[in-house]
Amino acid sequence: MKPLRVCFLWHQHQPYYRKGDYFILPWVRFHAVKDYLDLALLLDEFPGMKQTFNIVPSLLLQLNQYISEGVLDRVQVLSAKEPNELTESEKEEILRQFFVCNFQNMVNPYPRYLELYQKAQNNDKFSEQDWLDLQVWYNLTWLGPITRNQTFFRRLFQKGSGFTRKERDTLLSLHLDVIREIVPTLKRLVEFEQIELSVSPFYHPILPLLCDVDIAKVGLPGLYIPEPKFRFPQDAQMQISKGKQYFSENFGFEPNGLWPSEGSLSTEVLDLIANSGFHWTATDSKLLFNSIGSDNILLQYFPYTYSKNGKNLILFFRDSRLSDAIGFTYHRWGIHDAVEDFLSQLKLIRSALVEKFGEDSLEQACVPIILDGENCWEFYPENGLPFLKELYTRLLYENLFVTTTFEEIVKSIPPDNKFRLESIYPGLNSGSKVFIRVLGLMRISTPGLDSQQNKLLGTGLHEQEHQSKTISRTKRSISGRWNLL
Repeated sequence: MKPLRVCFLWHQHQPYYRKGDYFILPWVRFHAVKDYLDLALLLDEFPGMKQTFNIVPSLLLQLNQYISEGVLDRVQVLSAKEPNELTESEKEEILRQFFVCNFQNMVNPYPRYLELYQKAQNNDKFSEQDWLDLQVWYNLTWLGPITRNQTFFRRLFQKGSGFTRKERDTLLSLHLDVIREIVPTLKRLVEFEQIELSVSPFYHPILPLLCDVDIAKVGLPGLYIPEPKFRFPQDAQMQISKGKQYFSENFGFEPNGLWPSEGSLSTEVLDLIANSGFHWTATDSKLLFNSIGSDNILLQYFPYTYSKNGKNLILFFRDSRLSDAIGFTYHRWGIHDAVEDFLSQLKLIRSALVEKFGEDSLEQACVPIILDGENCWEFYPENGLPFLKELYTRLLYENLFVTTTFEEIVKSIPPDNKFRLESIYPGLNSGSKVFIRVLGLMRISTPGLDSQQNKLLGTGLHEQEHQSKTISRTKRSISGRWNLL
């Protein structure tokens, strides 16, 4: 009996938060200690489980700046300050910021943290010990369930209150030690041939709009686009090339796959990806259905070959239902029911493929499960660890399925692959309208502008990078839900 191949891709990403000498938000550090290391370490308990981790270079850059340059985020600064030295405005900022997390799973389970939350809600006066305990708890609650098993972290959870300044400072220091473990752990799992690492464009821009903002009108003919029209494929190419280069400098090898920001693709973007030497890319299944004029859902489970000028690029199409179930639905279900539903859906997919195309089709088919590897877990009890453990256990136990990486599937695709695309319907996410407005604000609206090149503000690559950062930060403030234009 031939198994159905299942390909997980965890997309690890954060926008660029650095402004001047510090990070304005703490999310790179918090997700590093909660998600980025834990999700990888969990695989040591399941050595037969294969997965792909997609690393956005702007995230990797910030991880390096934390540990190599000593850049601090605003929460670190407020956490390290002595309670008796806090100004009134800093106290107000702490009360606004230090409860920004999932209340049910990250505040409510801890009596002292909950007590501090209630005092803040009631506008009660905080003692110096209250401020110190809050400084500890906000940084403590973000630790992932595997990472928090370290002896010192267990000490703090057991103690619960009355923390000392030395304990606070040690906690903040150990956060950086956790960050230092992320890249070596990922490299180790690659060497064990258990995971594949892929990459995204450097600052996570929406590539089709960089290439040609008019592409948005394919699906929204009435969409207002500022003049002069933005078209700068050179910037898109730079984002891809610099992303690949920075990845290689940090991991010591080139990635074979690229996940385009928000899964946004166009035919012009496919050419850039293929010409950059990538073997594969991926996007949402809705783009496939619009490209081939069919809604036969079984077709999404086959990798498609795109060929141009002698270069082949393999396209995978995300199973939206199963990916979004992990991302947005299963945290509300019981663990057993959620895992059972996931496996039942996979069994239905396998049966339908065998019935329609024969069992041999399973040698080509796969189910891509692609989603954020960070944002959903705080909605799960224990950061999703019990759910993932049961899911991995059941997947490895079932002989109907096998997990694999995308590159392993690429290597199995025959040269005469019958599933082929000559172009792709452009797909953009729901933040694209804001992205377009930002592009309009950034343009130089002066007579004599080179309309053919559509230059960005400034002419140097460093200035182009700065603008791309601005676009990416704005875009990431918008929901990443799919909305085809």
